[in-house]
Amino acid sequence: MAESELSSTLTLLFFTGWSQIMLYGFNAVLFGVSMVLLQHRKSMHGTGFVFLLVSTILLFAFATISAMTTTVLLLGEIRELSSVLMQDTEGTGGIDLRDCTIMIYVSLQLVDLTTFVILAYRCYNIWNHDWRPIVVPSIMILAETILYYIEVPILLDTPFGGGVNVQVNEETLRKVKAFTTAVHILNIVANGTLTILIAGKIWWSRNKIANFIKRDQRASLRKYDQVIATTLESGLIAPAYLIVLAVYSIGATSRWNVLVSTLAPQVLAMAPLMITVRAGLGISIENTRTQASTSTSFVAGAATRIDSDEDMEMNAMKGERF
Repeated sequence: MAESELSSTLTLLFFTGWSQIMLYGFNAVLFGVSMVLLQHRKSMHGTGFVFLLVSTILLFAFATISAMTTTVLLLGEIRELSSVLMQDTEGTGGIDLRDCTIMIYVSLQLVDLTTFVILAYRCYNIWNHDWRPIVVPSIMILAETILYYIEVPILLDTPFGGGVNVQVNEETLRKVKAFTTAVHILNIVANGTLTILIAGKIWWSRNKIANFIKRDQRASLRKYDQVIATTLESGLIAPAYLIVLAVYSIGATSRWNVLVSTLAPQVLAMAPLMITVRAGLGISIENTRTQASTSTSFVAGAATRIDSDEDMEMNAMKGERF
Protein backbone atom coordinates (compact mmCIF):
# COMPACT_ATOMS: atom_id res chain seq x y z
CA MET A 1 0.00 0.00 0.00
CA ALA A 2 1.43 3.36 -1.08
CA GLU A 3 2.19 5.98 1.53
CA SER A 4 -0.44 8.35 0.11
CA GLU A 5 -3.06 5.59 0.29
CA LEU A 6 -2.05 4.81 3.86
CA SER A 7 -2.46 8.46 4.80
CA SER A 8 -5.92 8.68 3.21
CA THR A 9 -6.99 5.49 4.96
CA LEU A 10 -5.74 6.87 8.26
CA THR A 11 -7.78 10.04 7.70
CA LEU A 12 -10.88 7.98 6.88
CA LEU A 13 -10.50 5.90 10.05
CA PHE A 14 -10.15 9.05 12.15
CA PHE A 15 -13.24 10.61 10.54
CA THR A 16 -15.16 7.35 11.01
CA GLY A 17 -14.33 7.24 14.71
CA TRP A 18 -15.27 10.88 15.19
CA SER A 19 -18.59 10.42 13.33
CA GLN A 20 -19.46 7.36 15.40
CA ILE A 21 -18.79 9.21 18.66
CA MET A 22 -21.03 12.07 17.51
CA LEU A 23 -23.90 9.69 16.66
CA TYR A 24 -23.48 7.82 19.93
CA GLY A 25 -23.58 11.12 21.79
CA PHE A 26 -26.84 11.97 20.04
CA ASN A 27 -28.28 8.58 21.02
CA ALA A 28 -27.09 9.08 24.59
CA VAL A 29 -29.02 12.36 24.74
CA LEU A 30 -32.13 10.67 23.32
CA PHE A 31 -31.80 7.87 25.87
CA GLY A 32 -31.35 10.28 28.77
CA VAL A 33 -34.31 12.40 27.72
CA SER A 34 -36.50 9.33 27.24
CA MET A 35 -35.69 8.03 30.73
CA VAL A 36 -36.49 11.42 32.29
CA LEU A 37 -39.78 11.61 30.41
CA LEU A 38 -40.70 8.06 31.42
CA GLN A 39 -40.09 8.97 35.05
CA HIS A 40 -42.74 11.66 34.69
CA ARG A 41 -45.05 8.86 33.53
CA LYS A 42 -44.21 6.64 36.52
CA SER A 43 -47.87 6.32 37.46
CA MET A 44 -48.23 4.15 34.37
CA HIS A 45 -47.94 0.41 34.69
CA GLY A 46 -48.62 -2.72 32.72
CA THR A 47 -46.93 -4.84 30.06
CA GLY A 48 -46.59 -2.03 27.54
CA PHE A 49 -44.78 0.27 29.95
CA VAL A 50 -42.41 -2.46 31.15
CA PHE A 51 -41.67 -3.58 27.59
CA LEU A 52 -40.86 -0.07 26.39
CA LEU A 53 -38.65 0.65 29.41
CA VAL A 54 -36.70 -2.64 29.30
CA SER A 55 -36.32 -2.71 25.51
CA THR A 56 -35.04 0.88 25.44
CA ILE A 57 -32.46 0.16 28.15
CA LEU A 58 -31.30 -3.00 26.36
CA LEU A 59 -31.10 -1.20 23.02
CA PHE A 60 -28.92 1.56 24.43
CA ALA A 61 -26.76 -0.98 26.27
CA PHE A 62 -26.10 -2.87 23.01
CA ALA A 63 -25.41 0.41 21.19
CA THR A 64 -22.97 1.37 23.95
CA ILE A 65 -21.12 -1.95 23.72
CA SER A 66 -20.90 -1.53 19.96
CA ALA A 67 -19.61 2.04 20.25
CA MET A 68 -16.96 1.17 22.84
CA THR A 69 -15.72 -1.91 20.98
CA THR A 70 -15.67 -0.13 17.63
CA THR A 71 -13.67 2.74 19.14
CA VAL A 72 -11.09 0.28 20.47
CA LEU A 73 -10.93 -1.48 17.09
CA LEU A 74 -10.49 1.79 15.19
CA LEU A 75 -7.75 2.79 17.63
CA GLY A 76 -5.99 -0.51 16.93
CA GLU A 77 -6.26 0.00 13.17
CA ILE A 78 -5.01 3.58 13.42
CA ARG A 79 -2.02 2.46 15.50
CA GLU A 80 -1.30 -0.32 13.01
CA LEU A 81 -1.37 2.13 10.10
CA SER A 82 0.75 4.62 12.01
CA SER A 83 3.36 1.94 12.73
CA VAL A 84 3.58 1.20 9.01
CA LEU A 85 3.99 4.88 8.17
CA MET A 86 6.57 5.37 10.94
CA GLN A 87 8.26 2.06 10.05
CA ASP A 88 8.20 0.65 13.57
CA THR A 89 6.93 -2.65 14.98
CA GLU A 90 4.33 -1.37 17.43
CA GLY A 91 1.44 -2.83 15.41
CA THR A 92 -1.99 -2.55 17.01
CA GLY A 93 -0.58 -1.87 20.47
CA GLY A 94 -1.85 -5.15 21.88
CA ILE A 95 -5.45 -4.69 20.69
CA ASP A 96 -6.95 -7.95 19.38
CA LEU A 97 -8.79 -6.85 16.24
CA ARG A 98 -10.45 -10.24 15.74
CA ASP A 99 -12.00 -10.30 19.23
CA CYS A 100 -13.23 -6.74 18.75
CA THR A 101 -14.70 -7.68 15.38
CA ILE A 102 -16.63 -10.61 16.87
CA MET A 103 -18.09 -8.40 19.60
CA ILE A 104 -19.07 -5.74 17.07
CA TYR A 105 -20.85 -8.20 14.77
CA VAL A 106 -22.77 -9.70 17.69
CA SER A 107 -23.74 -6.31 19.16
CA LEU A 108 -24.76 -5.07 15.71
CA GLN A 109 -27.16 -7.97 15.31
CA LEU A 110 -28.52 -7.43 18.83
CA VAL A 111 -29.18 -3.76 18.06
CA ASP A 112 -30.87 -4.72 14.80
CA LEU A 113 -32.96 -7.43 16.45
CA THR A 114 -34.01 -5.20 19.37
CA THR A 115 -34.99 -2.46 16.93
CA PHE A 116 -37.17 -4.91 15.03
CA VAL A 117 -38.80 -6.29 18.19
CA ILE A 118 -39.74 -2.77 19.34
CA LEU A 119 -41.24 -2.01 15.93
CA ALA A 120 -43.05 -5.36 15.79
CA TYR A 121 -44.53 -4.91 19.27
CA ARG A 122 -45.73 -1.45 18.32
CA CYS A 123 -47.33 -2.85 15.16
CA TYR A 124 -48.97 -5.63 17.21
CA ASN A 125 -50.50 -3.06 19.56
CA ILE A 126 -51.68 -0.67 16.91
CA TRP A 127 -53.39 -3.52 15.09
CA ASN A 128 -55.40 -4.10 18.27
CA HIS A 129 -53.28 -7.00 19.56
CA ASP A 130 -53.54 -8.91 16.29
CA TRP A 131 -50.38 -10.97 15.73
CA ARG A 132 -51.09 -11.84 12.08
CA PRO A 133 -49.62 -8.65 10.52
CA ILE A 134 -46.22 -9.30 12.11
CA VAL A 135 -45.89 -12.98 11.15
CA VAL A 136 -44.28 -12.52 7.74
CA PRO A 137 -41.84 -9.77 8.85
CA SER A 138 -40.85 -11.92 11.85
CA ILE A 139 -40.13 -14.90 9.60
CA MET A 140 -38.02 -12.62 7.40
CA ILE A 141 -35.98 -11.42 10.37
CA LEU A 142 -35.50 -15.01 11.59
CA ALA A 143 -34.19 -16.00 8.15
CA GLU A 144 -32.02 -12.87 8.05
CA THR A 145 -30.51 -13.70 11.45
CA ILE A 146 -29.64 -17.25 10.36
CA LEU A 147 -28.01 -16.04 7.14
CA TYR A 148 -26.17 -13.32 9.03
CA TYR A 149 -24.49 -15.77 11.40
CA ILE A 150 -23.56 -17.99 8.44
CA GLU A 151 -21.94 -14.95 6.84
CA VAL A 152 -20.04 -13.69 9.91
CA PRO A 153 -17.33 -16.43 10.04
CA ILE A 154 -16.32 -15.49 6.49
CA LEU A 155 -16.30 -11.79 7.33
CA LEU A 156 -13.88 -12.48 10.20
CA ASP A 157 -11.09 -12.77 7.62
CA THR A 158 -10.78 -8.99 8.00
CA PRO A 159 -11.50 -6.63 10.92
CA PHE A 160 -14.96 -5.06 11.08
CA GLY A 161 -15.31 -2.34 8.48
CA GLY A 162 -12.52 -3.74 6.33
CA GLY A 163 -9.30 -3.14 8.20
CA VAL A 164 -6.26 -1.58 6.58
CA ASN A 165 -5.86 -4.07 3.73
CA VAL A 166 -8.24 -2.84 1.05
CA GLN A 167 -7.63 -5.71 -1.39
CA VAL A 168 -8.25 -8.43 1.21
CA ASN A 169 -11.43 -6.71 2.36
CA GLU A 170 -12.79 -6.36 -1.17
CA GLU A 171 -12.11 -10.05 -1.77
CA THR A 172 -13.93 -10.94 1.46
CA LEU A 173 -16.93 -8.83 0.45
CA ARG A 174 -17.07 -10.63 -2.90
CA LYS A 175 -17.10 -14.01 -1.13
CA VAL A 176 -20.16 -13.12 0.94
CA LYS A 177 -21.95 -11.14 -1.76
CA ALA A 178 -24.86 -13.60 -2.03
CA PHE A 179 -25.34 -13.75 1.75
CA THR A 180 -25.01 -9.97 2.10
CA THR A 181 -27.61 -9.38 -0.61
CA ALA A 182 -30.12 -11.74 1.01
CA VAL A 183 -29.51 -10.36 4.52
CA HIS A 184 -30.02 -6.76 3.48
CA ILE A 185 -33.10 -7.45 1.34
CA LEU A 186 -34.81 -9.41 4.12
CA ASN A 187 -33.96 -6.74 6.70
CA ILE A 188 -35.09 -3.82 4.54
CA VAL A 189 -38.37 -5.48 3.55
CA ALA A 190 -39.17 -6.61 7.13
CA ASN A 191 -38.57 -3.20 8.73
CA GLY A 192 -40.19 -1.32 5.88
CA THR A 193 -43.27 -3.54 5.98
CA LEU A 194 -43.82 -2.96 9.70
CA THR A 195 -43.48 0.80 9.26
CA ILE A 196 -46.01 0.83 6.43
CA LEU A 197 -48.40 -1.36 8.42
CA ILE A 198 -48.24 1.02 11.40
CA ALA A 199 -48.70 4.18 9.33
CA GLY A 200 -51.38 2.53 7.20
CA LYS A 201 -53.42 1.44 10.21
CA ILE A 202 -53.30 4.93 11.72
CA TRP A 203 -54.35 6.43 8.36
CA TRP A 204 -57.24 3.94 8.08
CA SER A 205 -58.34 4.74 11.62
CA ARG A 206 -58.19 8.47 10.89
CA ASN A 207 -60.43 8.14 7.85
CA LYS A 208 -62.84 5.92 9.75
CA ILE A 209 -63.14 8.40 12.61
CA ALA A 210 -63.56 11.29 10.15
CA ASN A 211 -66.86 9.74 9.04
CA PHE A 212 -68.28 10.03 12.57
CA ILE A 213 -67.43 13.61 13.45
CA LYS A 214 -68.58 16.98 12.16
CA ARG A 215 -66.44 19.09 9.86
CA ASP A 216 -65.88 21.80 12.46
CA GLN A 217 -64.56 19.15 14.87
CA ARG A 218 -61.98 17.63 12.51
CA ALA A 219 -59.14 19.70 13.90
CA SER A 220 -58.71 16.88 16.42
CA LEU A 221 -57.62 14.63 13.55
CA ARG A 222 -54.47 16.65 12.99
CA LYS A 223 -52.75 14.50 15.60
CA TYR A 224 -53.22 11.49 13.33
CA ASP A 225 -51.53 13.33 10.46
CA GLN A 226 -48.66 14.27 12.77
CA VAL A 227 -48.20 10.72 14.02
CA ILE A 228 -48.33 9.27 10.49
CA ALA A 229 -45.58 11.69 9.45
CA THR A 230 -43.37 10.99 12.47
CA THR A 231 -43.94 7.23 12.14
CA LEU A 232 -42.75 7.26 8.55
CA GLU A 233 -39.90 9.62 9.42
CA SER A 234 -38.45 7.48 12.21
CA GLY A 235 -39.54 4.09 10.89
CA LEU A 236 -37.85 4.53 7.53
CA ILE A 237 -34.49 5.56 9.01
CA ALA A 238 -33.34 1.93 9.32
CA PRO A 239 -34.51 0.73 5.85
CA ALA A 240 -33.02 3.82 4.17
CA TYR A 241 -29.66 3.38 5.88
CA LEU A 242 -29.66 -0.36 5.19
CA ILE A 243 -30.10 0.41 1.49
CA VAL A 244 -27.00 2.62 1.60
CA LEU A 245 -25.09 -0.07 3.51
CA ALA A 246 -26.20 -2.71 1.00
CA VAL A 247 -24.97 -0.63 -1.94
CA TYR A 248 -21.45 -0.38 -0.53
CA SER A 249 -21.34 -3.94 0.85
CA ILE A 250 -22.70 -5.67 -2.25
CA GLY A 251 -20.61 -3.46 -4.52
CA ALA A 252 -17.49 -4.43 -2.53
CA THR A 253 -16.62 -0.74 -2.17
CA SER A 254 -14.14 -1.24 0.61
CA ARG A 255 -13.10 2.31 1.44
CA TRP A 256 -16.56 3.80 2.09
CA ASN A 257 -17.87 0.54 3.49
CA VAL A 258 -15.62 1.22 6.50
CA LEU A 259 -17.55 4.39 7.31
CA VAL A 260 -21.06 3.14 6.50
CA SER A 261 -20.78 -0.19 8.33
CA THR A 262 -19.19 1.36 11.43
CA LEU A 263 -22.03 3.88 11.84
CA ALA A 264 -24.76 1.25 11.30
CA PRO A 265 -25.39 0.28 14.98
CA GLN A 266 -25.87 3.91 16.05
CA VAL A 267 -28.15 4.76 13.13
CA LEU A 268 -30.29 1.65 13.69
CA ALA A 269 -30.65 2.47 17.40
CA MET A 270 -31.72 6.04 16.68
CA ALA A 271 -35.29 5.35 15.47
CA PRO A 272 -36.50 3.34 18.52
CA LEU A 273 -34.98 5.93 20.86
CA MET A 274 -36.88 8.65 19.01
CA ILE A 275 -40.06 6.59 19.42
CA THR A 276 -39.48 6.38 23.18
CA VAL A 277 -38.94 10.13 23.44
CA ARG A 278 -42.17 10.77 21.52
CA ALA A 279 -43.94 8.35 23.83
CA GLY A 280 -42.76 10.26 26.85
CA LEU A 281 -43.95 13.49 25.27
CA GLY A 282 -47.32 11.94 24.44
CA ILE A 283 -46.85 12.23 20.67
CA SER A 284 -48.14 8.78 19.71
CA ILE A 285 -51.28 6.86 18.85
CA GLU A 286 -51.88 3.20 19.62
CA ASN A 287 -54.72 0.68 19.65
CA THR A 288 -56.94 2.11 16.93
CA ARG A 289 -60.05 0.30 18.12
CA THR A 290 -60.05 2.24 21.41
CA GLN A 291 -59.33 5.48 19.62
CA ALA A 292 -62.22 5.01 17.23
CA SER A 293 -64.62 4.45 20.13
CA THR A 294 -63.36 7.47 22.05
CA SER A 295 -63.67 9.67 19.00
CA THR A 296 -67.26 8.61 18.36
CA SER A 297 -67.99 9.29 22.03
CA PHE A 298 -66.78 12.81 21.42
CA VAL A 299 -69.62 13.34 18.96
CA ALA A 300 -72.07 12.31 21.65
CA GLY A 301 -70.75 15.04 23.93
CA ALA A 302 -68.03 13.23 25.86
CA ALA A 303 -64.72 14.90 26.63
CA THR A 304 -62.24 14.94 23.75
CA ARG A 305 -59.53 12.32 24.07
CA ILE A 306 -57.70 10.89 21.10
CA ASP A 307 -55.12 8.92 23.07
CA SER A 308 -55.52 5.20 23.60
CA ASP A 309 -56.41 3.64 26.94
CA GLU A 310 -54.00 0.83 26.14
CA ASP A 311 -51.20 2.88 24.62
CA MET A 312 -48.02 0.88 24.62
CA GLU A 313 -46.08 4.14 24.70
CA MET A 314 -47.71 5.58 27.83
CA ASN A 315 -50.03 7.84 25.90
CA ALA A 316 -52.94 6.36 27.83
CA MET A 317 -52.73 8.61 30.83
CA LYS A 318 -56.18 9.88 31.63
CA GLY A 319 -56.16 13.64 31.80
CA GLU A 320 -52.42 13.89 32.57
CA ARG A 321 -50.32 16.48 30.77
CA PHE A 322 -46.53 16.53 30.73
